[in-house]
Amino acid sequence: MKRSGTLVLTEGRSGSNWLGSLTNVTGLLGSCEEWIDARHSGVEPGSVSLDDFISAVLDKASTPNSYFCIKLFPRHLFKVQNAYDRDLITELQRRFDTQLIVLQRRDRLAQAISFARAYQTGAWQSTDNEKRDPDYSFDAICRSYFFVQRSYDFWETYLDLRSLDASKFYYEDMMDDCAPYMDAVRDHAGIQAEASDKPSESKLSIQRDTLNDEWRVQFVEDLKVKNMLPSSLPRPPVLTGQNLVNFLRQRPTKPKPFTW
Repeated sequence: MKRSGTLVLTEGRSGSNWLGSLTNVTGLLGSCEEWIDARHSGVEPGSVSLDDFISAVLDKASTPNSYFCIKLFPRHLFKVQNAYDRDLITELQRRFDTQLIVLQRRDRLAQAISFARAYQTGAWQSTDNEKRDPDYSFDAICRSYFFVQRSYDFWETYLDLRSLDASKFYYEDMMDDCAPYMDAVRDHAGIQAEASDKPSESKLSIQRDTLNDEWRVQFVEDLKVKNMLPSSLPRPPVLTGQNLVNFLRQRPTKPKPFTW
């Protein structure tokens, strides 16, 4: 039987940690995380062969029934591309029965504010400790908004050009009823829900608080008088050893996306 799994195509602060925690707690629907990053998988792309890298990622992403779940941001796809000159999604679909799910957030401003705050504090989920206090930044929220939208546009274009099917879910809808998302993953895993099943509970809590609301009010006011165009452009690459290597190898260099 062909191994199967789910790829969640999204961007940060889309509710992916929360929804991933709901499927993770079942113990049967994979272990959803950003496994392409070495800080999660323990393996840096390019440090081993592609086969060994995929095996290491699947070892982390799979539950005992061999079902895997991997959260992908556009940068993850390019990280593998830079390391192996391969499209990770193509490779996983060729080797395994791989389902694609697109997860987005309708309220892009709320997502941008959440992204800017998490980037600043380092607290990407409720169980993380803040490394520093957050400070309001019009520039950072603008950049986060454009960054998130570019990621969503990338996934839409990528799927369209490759004529790939993907189920689409919105975070706000799942807050009211997460069953459709759970059922999509469960159905692909071939696991039927029992009539006695109770809604999954997450150990994660919502991070949004009154500070997010205050930043939103301030941002809307600032939009009336401030120029957002400088913040809409991606930052130029920063001078690092890795960027020098990328440049010499004719690979994309990495910009510093935000400043504080």
